[in-house]
Amino acid sequence: MLTNPYENRRKRYREGIDDTADALDEVQQGLAAIDKQQKDAAAFREQQRKTARSEKREDAATERQSRLDVKNEEDRQRNITRTNENDAAVRAERAAREAELKRKTDAADKEAKKQKAITEAGAGMQRGLSSADLSRLAVDAEMSPEALLKAVDDIETGRRQAESDRAAKAAKEKSETGRAWAAQKETERHNRATEENARAAAEAAKTKADDKTSKLTAGETEGIVELNQGLAMLERVKSMKEGTDGGAPIDTGPIATFIEWGKNKLLGGGDPRFTEFKATVGAQLADYIKSISGATVGVEERAALLENVPTATDNDETFMAKLQSVKNQLDNKLKTKRSAYEAMGKDTRAFGAGASDSGTVTVTDGKETLTIPRADLADAIKDGFREVK
Repeated sequence: MLTNPYENRRKRYREGIDDTADALDEVQQGLAAIDKQQKDAAAFREQQRKTARSEKREDAATERQSRLDVKNEEDRQRNITRTNENDAAVRAERAAREAELKRKTDAADKEAKKQKAITEAGAGMQRGLSSADLSRLAVDAEMSPEALLKAVDDIETGRRQAESDRAAKAAKEKSETGRAWAAQKETERHNRATEENARAAAEAAKTKADDKTSKLTAGETEGIVELNQGLAMLERVKSMKEGTDGGAPIDTGPIATFIEWGKNKLLGGGDPRFTEFKATVGAQLADYIKSISGATVGVEERAALLENVPTATDNDETFMAKLQSVKNQLDNKLKTKRSAYEAMGKDTRAFGAGASDSGTVTVTDGKETLTIPRADLADAIKDGFREVK
């Protein structure tokens, strides 16, 4: 049988193709294996980098935590130290307070024992105190018998002096009140007589005077002005004393004056209102009376005014009595002068209502009640009002 050479060639060609395909498969498998190895190696390296970074972060966190732990421990130690120091300071302060309290308590107990012993010694001396009792009381007071006796004597001397001062004060106030009352009554009697004489003179002069009036001379004007100034000053003093000027009432007398003296000496300054009041009552009022011209008041009248000038050491009753006495004298003097000037035809209207028209009256028309100057009474009657008696 003959073999076809082409057939053999095709067979070998196919076998070669198959071998080539197998070789290509092996190559592809090798390349795939290499690629897989490369990917595995890359994944391994990436994993190693991640692990390294993670370990680095963990190391950094561990280091930070370690530093924080160290700082917290240092802070804790400092707080413990500070707390211990504060506790020690608190204990020391508490101990100091307790010691001071104990010292004061012991001092108070000691002073109480001392005063009790002095009191008992004083009472015992009145009924007869034995040497043994005196020694016992001296021991209780932690004093020598001589010092205890001296303390008892000092207390008794102080008590007697206080009683003597109170008695002297009461006698002085009674005497001053009596003198002020007598002076006021005498002044009132004198003023009534003066007013009656002035009214009689005014009535006699008015019957002879014509309707014409003349001006006051400079001296006559000065006299009325001086008296008005004095009355205004007295009214100011009265309003301050009674508290009707908007301020607090002012107490007078030896105790009130002594308290203000103590404020000035110990506190560096007293009540400015009391200081002003005292200056007005003392220097200003006395200086005013001394400065009144001889044409306004006589020598005896000025002496009587000065004698009745109130002072801050007068008690309230005496002060007001003296003040009213001086006011009555000046007021009556003013009325007398104005009555005399008006009787001579002098014009005194520049100083307010005339002497005969001074004061106020109450009038009513049955519906309304008013208080008006007495000088307006005639006009009010014309308008249908009548005087309320």
